Amino acid sequence: MAKHGQADFIIPVIRTIYDNGGRCLMSTIKDQVGNYITLTPEDLEPMPSRAKTEPCYRQIVGNLVSHKTPALFKYIEKEAILDDKGDQARIYVLKLNEEGMKFAEQFQTIQHSVILDVPDMEEMLNGIENSQSEPNSNDLVDDLDSKVIDAANKDKFKRSSIAVSSLGKTINKLNNYTCQFGKLVGENHTSFVDNNGNNYVEPHHLIPMKASRDFFPRNLDRPSNIITLCPNCHYILHHGSEDEVKRVLKVLYDKYIVFLNSDDIYITFDELFNKYYKRKG
Repeated sequence: MAKHGQADFIIPVIRTIYDNGGRCLMSTIKDQVGNYITLTPEDLEPMPSRAKTEPCYRQIVGNLVSHKTPALFKYIEKEAILDDKGDQARIYVLKLNEEGMKFAEQFQTIQHSVILDVPDMEEMLNGIENSQSEPNSNDLVDDLDSKVIDAANKDKFKRSSIAVSSLGKTINKLNNYTCQFGKLVGENHTSFVDNNGNNYVEPHHLIPMKASRDFFPRNLDRPSNIITLCPNCHYILHHGSEDEVKRVLKVLYDKYIVFLNSDDIYITFDELFNKYYKRKG
């Protein structure tokens, strides 16, 4: 598995500070940042430093602060703790500034923004019980995460994504062949009855599979990133005007971002739209 770089730890550091009241010690961040990012064996290997046994990820996090990395210090401030003599001690408190608090809140409040009756992620990740024809989606995701890492190591990212059509079919069945955008806005989006007697729907990756390299090693063909849509809504996202795309995409993003966050996949709405949906040319 690949070792995470400094950029990968920026959001986990911000989330750690936020969950500690918006202000905490550097040592606390190093101890807790692993709660917000999946650490690889390479992250846990020692890195040459004053503390020879310190896992390298802890030094990488420390370097983010000691180097005052602009992408992080846009959201935080650093304060030195004074000792008994009023001199600066070698202990620092990091706190979120106003912009940092707003940025961090998006990972907390979205969980409560929609309470409509849609399948929960536990059900999705467990697959369909007693089904002989559909694979267990949790096993599929684990297998694909491993395969995408192996493929990247072998061909240096020439293969940008790995996907299986059966996972999308599983999600459609879990969603009872119902357009999720229509359900979220209180509309009944029907198309036609397919050969299996179901309302015809199509699976859609909220973050497109072409973005897989941007989220390595997390493969994007996973339940948290697959949405059931009617053909009309699906075509809007692929071929609609920017206003139409934003109208549909924002509703879906607000619902599904918490599921993506639970899989250590983070992206703002503006980043999602501008990088992957905005019409070019």
